[in-house]
Amino acid sequence: MIDEPETAASQDLSPADEKPAPKPRKETRPRFDSDKEIEAEVSFRRDLPAKEPEPAAPVVPLEADLPPPEEAQTALVKVERKALAGVVPFEIDYSGYTAPQYPRVDPNVNLRSVQAEAVDEFFETKLRRPVIVLPTGCGKTVAGLAIAGRINGRVLWIAHRDELITQPAKEIENLFPDLEYGVEKAEIANGTGKRVVIASIQTLQKTDRLKRIMAGAPFSVVIYDECHHATSVSSLKILTRLGCLREDGKGPMLLGLTATIERADNVSLGTIFEDVIYSCSIQKAIELGYLVAPKPKKVHLPLNRAALRTINGDYVLSALDKEMARVNAAQATATAILANCGTRKTIAFCTSINQAQRTAEACVKLGLKAAWVSGLGQKGEDGKRNGMSKGERKAVLAKFTSGEIQVLTCADLLTEGYDEKSIGAVAIARPTKSQGRYIQMAGRLEDL
Repeated sequence: MIDEPETAASQDLSPADEKPAPKPRKETRPRFDSDKEIEAEVSFRRDLPAKEPEPAAPVVPLEADLPPPEEAQTALVKVERKALAGVVPFEIDYSGYTAPQYPRVDPNVNLRSVQAEAVDEFFETKLRRPVIVLPTGCGKTVAGLAIAGRINGRVLWIAHRDELITQPAKEIENLFPDLEYGVEKAEIANGTGKRVVIASIQTLQKTDRLKRIMAGAPFSVVIYDECHHATSVSSLKILTRLGCLREDGKGPMLLGLTATIERADNVSLGTIFEDVIYSCSIQKAIELGYLVAPKPKKVHLPLNRAALRTINGDYVLSALDKEMARVNAAQATATAILANCGTRKTIAFCTSINQAQRTAEACVKLGLKAAWVSGLGQKGEDGKRNGMSKGERKAVLAKFTSGEIQVLTCADLLTEGYDEKSIGAVAIARPTKSQGRYIQMAGRLEDL
């Protein structure tokens, strides 16, 4: 790690024949120390540290012209209101519609205690827009699907990445084989009329596509996976058109799922969601055996603080990447992986595609089986992108899963929705001041 915190429609929603469950004790979300000094380090850990530090003082941006968080929040709200002007809920004709009686579908395995508690809390809440917070590795996807399987109505599952589309689909196939579902993403369009529809944000932005998905039967609940992304204008437009933000309560219920409720840019999710109804701390997950205690290792590099800038609560990547290249972080990362990780499968998070490439090359020179993976990347002066296609990325990930590759390097690609249970170590070679980003990176390690 480099400058990271030192821590590890109004239809019936009631389940049939259910006995009241005791209300679980709500956990306080862990807080993390901010940076005390700039130092580069590659952190190899099995999860976040068990000990929770004292609350940290706020980080002061280096740019003098950045507005205070509350002013930035106000400015953003004004921009969003302007962008949402004229956006109203779609009026879909459901005349003659008769709501089907969907059978309850439970998973074919026992839920973990934190999953069961979260599900019970959902069916007890009176809120219309609640949030459930479960740490990475504790199964929030399965908890969300368990809720969907007990709802007597249609459910729309919203995600913003391919991995977050395929993950719930795979969980349904494996754990909820009797739960009818469809997918709406790009060229895949088989969700019309299905009980559960898993859809991408990009697809739902298309008006005709959204209306077609909504046609035939109304949605009772909308589940937004990784809901800390819900503040974007595109997401707000979709939620508005679905009727989730109606004040009269006539639209579908909105449930947010996330492992990291905090945002580095200080934008409040309270403008969309009402409250967190269930939260499990990382400490509790470790105590219950769902996550393992961390075993951190550090490698210090002489980063120049004056060369780094902060915006929206985190480092400016362009300046950070140059500084990481100057101190040869790629070689230091590769050397540390060789010295500390042994034969464990390792995923290394880097500042850029270029650094991921250089780190993988350095690992190969040391005798490690390594490869880099990325999205499409950015276009260069020659018009070519510096990343890889979806097919290329899929091929590399398959080799990592099979064990043909031991070390996988990437930038911000695999922080959400990537669940490879064979990972034995994480190298955080990407400095961050964002608590959420740090948790997502370290959370690629689950219950080993």
